[in-house]
Amino acid sequence: MSGPRSRPAAGPHGLRLVIDTATRTSVVALGSLEPLAASLLAVRHRHASFLLEQVDEVLAAAGASLADVSAIAVGTGPGS
Repeated sequence: MSGPRSRPAAGPHGLRLVIDTATRTSVVALGSLEPLAASLLAVRHRHASFLLEQVDEVLAAAGASLADVSAIAVGTGPGS
C-alpha cells in the first residue's frame, strides 16, 4: 500500500511552468532552479493542438498540479 504522493521540490520561488511556441518545436517545461519535467514536440504550426496535452504531461511527470505552479513564463519570439 502506498502513502500520499509527495509534492515536488519547488525551491524558494515555487514551480514555474515554461512555454515556448516561437519555433516549429513546442516546448513546455516545469521546474524551479532545475527542470523537473519537459516536453518537446515537433509540431510545425499546430502548437495549439498539443499545448494543453504537453502541460498535462509535464505536470504528471513531475507529480505536480496547476495549484503547485507559482509562475508561468512564455517565450515571445518571432514565431509566437
